[in-house]
Amino acid sequence: MGVSIGSNCGRMEAPGNRIAQSTAGLTWRPHVRGHLSSIQLAAPRTTGWTVAQRAGYCFAMARRSVIDPLEPTKELRWYTVRNMHGALLEARLLPAGSNLKRALVAAMLEWIDAGWDLGEFGSRGGTFFCTRGAERRMVCITPSDPGEVKNCF
Repeated sequence: MGVSIGSNCGRMEAPGNRIAQSTAGLTWRPHVRGHLSSIQLAAPRTTGWTVAQRAGYCFAMARRSVIDPLEPTKELRWYTVRNMHGALLEARLLPAGSNLKRALVAAMLEWIDAGWDLGEFGSRGGTFFCTRGAERRMVCITPSDPGEVKNCF
């Protein structure tokens, strides 16, 4: 691409609008002068138009591996019950190698049989919530030692 400033008085235009065929090939004739200074118009054009880059989100992203907290393991796990303020009400150590999914489902049934309404739950977190009146409990199976049970009454 060349620059032709002579006949158009230094005006600039996009490459697709007024392209004239010359003996050397295509000539770019600028026709909008308002955005360029005279030094910019006189400078040689050493680069072409910048090609639009694709957004960075088009490539496939690697997925993180999903960790199932209830998968069988030989490590220790604890069954914990907390109130809505996060205070630990009950904690018991589960035997190593026990079926954690069965333990979670059995705990859900125990709480339902005791008159509690089961709220949101999910096996991905190994946690469920239950309510009775104004009371709310969070029951979970956790790999970390919950500490000492505190008397909240």
